[in-house]
This record gives sequence, C-alpha cells and structure tokens, in this order.
Amino acid sequence: MNRVSLILNQSNSESQPERFYGLTKRDLFRAAAPSLGLLVLISMSGCAQTSMAAEPSTLTPVHVSKLRMASSIKISPDGSKTAYLLRVPRRPFVDPNGSSYAELHIVDQNGVDRPYISGKVNVNGISWRPDGKGISFLAKRGKDKHASVYYLPIDGGEAHKILSHETSISNYAWHPKGHQIAFIAAAKPDKDNKKLKDKGFNQEVVEETYKPKKLWVSELTSYVHDVTVTKDIKPQSFELGEWSASSVKFVADGSQLLVAAAPTPSIDDHYMKRKIHLFDVETKKQLVRFDTPGKLGSYAASPDGKHVAIVAGIDKNDPSDGRIMVANAKTGKITTFLGDYEGQVEDLDWADKNTIVYLASEGTSSAIHSISADGSAKETILASGTSVFMSISIDKAGKAAALSGQSPKHPSDVFTIQLSKGAQPKRLTNCNPWLDKLAFAKQEVVRYKARD
Repeated sequence: MNRVSLILNQSNSESQPERFYGLTKRDLFRAAAPSLGLLVLISMSGCAQTSMAAEPSTLTPVHVSKLRMASSIKISPDGSKTAYLLRVPRRPFVDPNGSSYAELHIVDQNGVDRPYISGKVNVNGISWRPDGKGISFLAKRGKDKHASVYYLPIDGGEAHKILSHETSISNYAWHPKGHQIAFIAAAKPDKDNKKLKDKGFNQEVVEETYKPKKLWVSELTSYVHDVTVTKDIKPQSFELGEWSASSVKFVADGSQLLVAAAPTPSIDDHYMKRKIHLFDVETKKQLVRFDTPGKLGSYAASPDGKHVAIVAGIDKNDPSDGRIMVANAKTGKITTFLGDYEGQVEDLDWADKNTIVYLASEGTSSAIHSISADGSAKETILASGTSVFMSISIDKAGKAAALSGQSPKHPSDVFTIQLSKGAQPKRLTNCNPWLDKLAFAKQEVVRYKARD
C-alpha cells in the first residue's frame, strides 16, 4: 500500500479522531488534498506502484509539522565557528502540545555541525564568551525556579550555572573582559499579590500586574578556563525609574552600557516608545537618551564607543523600523541615513569604527551593504538575489559574518559570507535534508504598476 492510500484508509476509518493542534487527521488530509489531488486519483484507479514511486513527493501539512529551523545565529569572535539554536518541532500525535524544542549547535566554516545540548530541551539567549572559548545561554535546568545564565566550554565539559537572580533573566551581555555580566530581569512580585491569589483573586487582567524590567550588573568571581561562581555576589542595580528594559549591550571597553527600554511595561509602549539609554557603569548614572522618532529595531555601538548605529522608524507613523540612524554617544544627536531608501533595513553591526554593515530586504530578497559612519560612502557587498536573510552576526575583525537564511525550498539555515565586495554566501547547515527529495512549484516575481 502506498503512502497516499494509507492516509485515505486511516482518515476513513477514524471513529474517534486524534487531534493535532485542533486538527484531526482527516482535516490534515483535506488540507493536503489540493496538492495531492492527482496522486490520489492515480492511487484510487489502481495504477502500478512503480509509476508513483518515480515521481517526487509534494509538500503536505504533515511535512510542514516536521520542519526544523536555525535561529539565534551568532558567529564566534574569531569567525571560525557559528553557534545557533535548532528549533525542533514536537511530533504530531506523540508529544504533548507545546512550542518547538531549542537545541544548541555549533557549526564550523566547513559545515561540520556538532550538537552541544540536544533532545527535549529549551535554551535561548546564546552568546559567545568574549575570548570565544565557550558559549553561554539562558535556561531553567534541574531545580531552577527562574531562567539563569549557564556556561559551556566548547572544548568539553558540562554546562554549569554562572548567574542566577530572584526572578528570571530575560536578556544579558558579557563585559568585554569577561569578569562581569549585565542583565535584565523583572522586579520581584509583591507579596500582597501572592496573598490575594491564594484567596482566589487569580484572574488575569491584561497588563495589570506587569512589573518593569530592571538593569543589573553582576561580578563573576573566577575567569580563567571555566567560569565558576564560588560565593554569592549581590548584583548592582541601575535606576531606570518606571522605564522597563528589554535588552542591554556593553560599549567598547566596557565602561558604558546601552539599554533599550520603554516608558512602561505595556506591550504598546514596547513596540512604539522604546528608546536607547546610555549608562556609565561605574557611577550607574544615565549619560544620554537617544530619542529616535519611531519604532526601535536593532542597535550597536561602534568599536571606539563614539557612535551608536540604530535601526528605527523614520517617524511615529512609520509602520516598522527599517531606517539607519547614527547617534553621537556624547551629545545624543541623531542623523538619519538613507531616508529615501526603498528597501527595509533588517539588522546591522559595525565592521570597524568607521563602517556599518547592514542587512536589508529589497523587493522579495535580501542584500548586504556597508555605509560609513558619516554616511558619505556606501558599497554593496551582496546584491539582492533569491535568498532571504533575517539576521547578521559579524566577527570581531569585521571580516566575516554569519546569517540566518531561507529560500523557496528550505526554511532558515546557517550561512556565512566574507564581507568583501562580490562575495557570495555559503550555506553551512541543512536542517531538513529530506526536503531535497520533494518537488516544489515554480516561484516567480510578478510586477505591475499601481495607480500611484
């Protein structure tokens, strides 16, 4: 019996249909029927099995439920390796409902992939230690009540906890010298709220109990080969008022911090009103706030700490971020580049103190360009083509980058590219090799002139 007739028999014989995310097997078959219509007719008419076997299969909803994807791609400081999270979906009708598992993998420039943490695990927030000897990540493991920072040396050894807090850590950054970690965490819940919940007042009112997320910096007591914490260390908090932080990055030599924060913890403010704040680490004082006019995207400080490159909306009515702005780190003055650019800037980083490399969507594909810190010089590294890239991570020397990329025939995989004019991306992973055996419909871009 071939595969298609087997699906038919299963769906026709269901008395109590199993459900997958609210869909029965019959529903899944019906959804697949348009793409499989010809094959179903052939199967029902009794054609020889060999004639079907010669034809490549087409994509079905069952296939979609098995797709693995690479995400959170980070190149090592020396550019020789790339760490990423492999998103592994749960098995339909087998695993309990839930989000995909997230495994930690490292792939080298030759495409040799090695899983470091795999199985039914959920890690996130991966980051290279500044010297490239290990990887840190966020997870709840063992008896953890809250998400903590773990560290794993890449040349062998077990992952161990290097930083925890009284609430879950949602974002963090290594000090360039590796002896400190700055992190974002919510304030501890009020005891009165817990008492009320114990008495039955446990209704969930949207945003009513949201607490602002705060900024902290913690020392690490040992930094030689493995990072270990030998005694409790009290982290130092930074005053943000009612502002709620979402991400943090150290600047240049580690004497300053960039913090993205919104005026309140509300979702609307997070999307519409986040700003970047610059803090002095020693005094914990805010030095300047960069008042970008629209939605806030990615940001990065120049290697010398004099400028901050920002992806942001050109005004409050701009439906998305997507323009490059460069802020003076001392005065806070913001200059907008590429104001009339018809593409959308997705991500950026600094190749050196004078050069910004940015990833952009142009039409239906992606391009990589560079622009000088004063906006005077622009160069195309990779012209738009057929692939779509969503993030870029640049090594310390500014010579190579890692990308998350997809095409009409595969979801997100890890790519690498040399940051020189005319260079082409190299695909390092194939998260779904079985897709190579499927037949895909032809895709083409159709253009037409609109009224305006």
